Amino acid sequence: MRTLAAFISFLLIVITYSCNNAGVSNSNGNRADTGKVKVVSRTSTPMERLLSHFNETNKFPLIVDSVYIANIDKSDSLGTNELKMLAAHWMKDSLIDGIDYTMKNFYTIDSAKAKHAFDKWAEKLDIGMMKFANAYGLKSIKLDDSTNLLIWALHCSSYEADPFFVFTDIYFTIVYNGTIGKTFLLGEDYAGGDPPSMGNTRINGTLYKDGKLALDWTNLIVDIDSDSGELSHVQYEYAIKSGQIIKKAEKIDDVKELKVKSE
Repeated sequence: MRTLAAFISFLLIVITYSCNNAGVSNSNGNRADTGKVKVVSRTSTPMERLLSHFNETNKFPLIVDSVYIANIDKSDSLGTNELKMLAAHWMKDSLIDGIDYTMKNFYTIDSAKAKHAFDKWAEKLDIGMMKFANAYGLKSIKLDDSTNLLIWALHCSSYEADPFFVFTDIYFTIVYNGTIGKTFLLGEDYAGGDPPSMGNTRINGTLYKDGKLALDWTNLIVDIDSDSGELSHVQYEYAIKSGQIIKKAEKIDDVKELKVKSE
């Protein structure tokens, strides 16, 4: 059985690629010029300025998997002002337990970039701390006459040493009758560890026109010295209705112990 070996090889590729492509920031951490310009009137409302970062689409189902995440459009970056609007009301759910810590780090990093003080700030970082954080506006999806979903991405990675982490999360924020509501997870690709212990978490999301949201959570933990590990899998179902996110079901599969057989 080469299941574990394949997972480990893939994980190493993901980590290498992600660390070499940590957003669109330039070498000193400042926001890069993407060449994409949107004209917004100075008299526009905060909501109109926020919506200008999102391209409208009505294609369903929306499938957020590793391919979708790897190919997100990074041309329209979001800063602190936009994220404080989008992330004002997080849904309470175990899948995003650490979001307050993540957002606090994003605001700190974004502030250092805005002040052109990223290099000086980064010099004080220690191993395992978040160093890079970028957010991107992706799509605006009309669910019904009262509900629009703003889809956005957050890409973060740690200081370049072990232990390390790198992840891209896809979120959606509900706009119900013109008012910003709850925000929740739509997909994730996370890798991290402190060799020989390493891990990878993937959350594949599927959003349907009727507001059904299916999340497929897979977590792999491996020890690369012993070629052993375990694989966990959980399926979740939610419903988006009347501006609310309702958890409908959770199915937990048995944890699988993985071991590469010697030849």
